[in-house]
Amino acid sequence: MPEISVGIHSDELCRYKLSNEGSREIERGSGGWYQDNSPKVLENHISEESEQTGLKKSSDGMLPSKDSLLDNESCGRVILKKIDLRWRIYGGSDWLDSKENNQHSGRDTAVCLELALSGMKFQYDIFPVGGVQLSKMSVSVQDFNLYDRSRDAPWKLVLGYYQSKGHPRESSSKAFRLDLEAVRPDPLTPLEEYRLHIAFLPTKLHLHQSQLDFLVGFFGSQSSLNDQSPNHYQELEGSNTSKSLVHHSISCEALLPYFQKLDIWPILVRVDYSPRRVDLAALRCGKYVELVNLVPWKGVELNLKHVHAAGIYGWGSVCETIIGEWLEDISHNQIHKILRGLPPVRSLIAVGAGAAKLVSSPVENYKKDRRVLKGMQRGTIAFLRSISLEAVGLGVHLAAGAHDILLQAEYILASVPTSVTLPETDQSTDVRSNQPQDAQQGIKQAYESLSDGLGKSAAVLVQSPLKKYQRGSGAGPALAAAVRAVPAAAIAPASACASAVHYALLGFRNSLDPERKKESMEKYCPTQPWEED
Repeated sequence: MPEISVGIHSDELCRYKLSNEGSREIERGSGGWYQDNSPKVLENHISEESEQTGLKKSSDGMLPSKDSLLDNESCGRVILKKIDLRWRIYGGSDWLDSKENNQHSGRDTAVCLELALSGMKFQYDIFPVGGVQLSKMSVSVQDFNLYDRSRDAPWKLVLGYYQSKGHPRESSSKAFRLDLEAVRPDPLTPLEEYRLHIAFLPTKLHLHQSQLDFLVGFFGSQSSLNDQSPNHYQELEGSNTSKSLVHHSISCEALLPYFQKLDIWPILVRVDYSPRRVDLAALRCGKYVELVNLVPWKGVELNLKHVHAAGIYGWGSVCETIIGEWLEDISHNQIHKILRGLPPVRSLIAVGAGAAKLVSSPVENYKKDRRVLKGMQRGTIAFLRSISLEAVGLGVHLAAGAHDILLQAEYILASVPTSVTLPETDQSTDVRSNQPQDAQQGIKQAYESLSDGLGKSAAVLVQSPLKKYQRGSGAGPALAAAVRAVPAAAIAPASACASAVHYALLGFRNSLDPERKKESMEKYCPTQPWEED
């Protein structure tokens, strides 16, 4: 069930008519010096840059389209700006389900995704009657983020702006921009056609399979509800079903918007995908997309190409055209980028790049100042640093995986008594979300993790049986409770050791590699545009 909240910090609604400015004629003189003639100075002969002119700047998040420039002055304008919007979608359903005897499961607040739009601006221009251009709608968003507010969220940030050294962002750039122009090729015919232009800044996507399943299930259920009425209409028509379907499809196509031109400017997307399970039955039936769920993918940078199309009916066909063009380009030209996202391949490439500097650094240094020893020193340091970072990163992932396995085994083998107070780090996601700032903080968190694990074992082996004995249960039941708690008490220190190794190695990695530290902090502990209610 969706929930939308809008905050308008400073909205401005204005309608005005543009006054016609008189044209100024500029005298043309012959080339050369002015001699005795003084130059003619024109005040403000270069107009200030308007938002339409700014559309030419693709690096600014604007749309570099000359056709989007307005030929005529608008006779009316509506502007809404500085809008912050939040849209939360929950699990479950608030509506009656006919398949379950008009019952609804209710809203599941434990599963929640939140789309946050900040710095949103809406502008709508209307043009005089009789011209080719009818109206233009422009929507821009300063920043957009998709957060996972679920109780067992693997991480917090799902979608957001991708900031990197190779793609710096200007302060005035927009993360998203959409321009939709309505034109009338024949002013005498009341038929409208549209020109759509969309631009994005570089985007990062941290996606878990559980989040993907939730999005597919949520929007899939909405589309199934929308498709329910045509099916009901088919059942009522009986023998005239085929004729009514043909007539219905033709009438629906006539009502669909016709896009004269479509432009989606190139987008850089960085993808991190973490699978949870593989559907072997679907894989046997030929659904080879399940192969993506075999291994995790990290750091896959895809360049979604510029999509240009013409003569498209309906928003559904627009989405199919865009996705089809992107998938075709990725399958033909960017498969190697996807393979580089495999953790072993990514580590080999990083180590190989460090090894290449062993040769390239001495050569470059020799060409620069005829000194080979200094170049060899730099190359050796770069090579050792790359090996150290990959080894520490591998240890971080192995320690986190071992902690998850041991923690699940602890829950399966024995249940911890309710009288024992468990530490807050029992959730499997906290070992990753609690990011240490440096090596010192990592060692401190490792010590706390070991203390919690040993305290849990002592509580299970000693505290719980002792309480039973003090309550008069006798020595036999108390001893039996201690024996039953031995498996869980043995696994708890091992799980704590794995967590301690993870924290210590993660602290060292964050000290050695600030870029990965920043990436992890944005993923697990993102800064949000506003405080949660």
